[in-house]
Amino acid sequence: MVSTRRFFGFAATLLVVGVIASGCAVASEEQGGPGADGNPVVIVQCAEDAPDCDDTVVTNAPDTATQGDTTTTEATSTTDTTATKQEMELQTVAVAFTTQDGQCDEVLTFEREIDASFDSLLAAFEGLVAGPTDQETASGSASFFSAETAAMVASVTFDQGLLVVDFEDLQSVVPNASTSCGSMALLAQLNATAFHFDSVERVRYEIEGSCDTFSNWLQRECTEYTRDGSQPAQP
Repeated sequence: MVSTRRFFGFAATLLVVGVIASGCAVASEEQGGPGADGNPVVIVQCAEDAPDCDDTVVTNAPDTATQGDTTTTEATSTTDTTATKQEMELQTVAVAFTTQDGQCDEVLTFEREIDASFDSLLAAFEGLVAGPTDQETASGSASFFSAETAAMVASVTFDQGLLVVDFEDLQSVVPNASTSCGSMALLAQLNATAFHFDSVERVRYEIEGSCDTFSNWLQRECTEYTRDGSQPAQP
């Protein structure tokens, strides 16, 4: 179908050029054939003594924006895009959200597929702070995290088993996390997401680079959490 439309478009172009050429009523030079890019080009060049005739250049090339030697093709191929998505290599990460039954430290874990080229630790926590999807909510999950907290992961650092997750200032966006049950729920989601990675042995959370700021927000001391519990953060 694409080839057919292009053929008719080219025929219509030749017809328009023919009308232009005849309308000039003077001797004109007409050229046809492939241009530098292989697309058919038609040129009508008016004689010098033809004031009512305009030089015309018509090409059957795709719609482009040209500046100097650079040509940008604005048309895209849906088929090529679909093929690229199908060929994309994926990896799986997990995010954990609390349940809707009111249990402070009970979580549900959901797997998500992401591009294999993404940093898996960063992608997991970015997915977590964006909150549960509609489908995950329908499956019984709940969370302090939502669209309001999306993109609030400042950085993720991993070194010799220690994961450090630094957040933007969440305190005003998630005020209920400072309650007893709220802090348990928040930490349950964070820790379950972190320890889904076998390589993570300890994890520390910070706000704007400060473990004390994060921990004071939850009415706790700066702590590194392990799979078996917690311990004071290493100096």
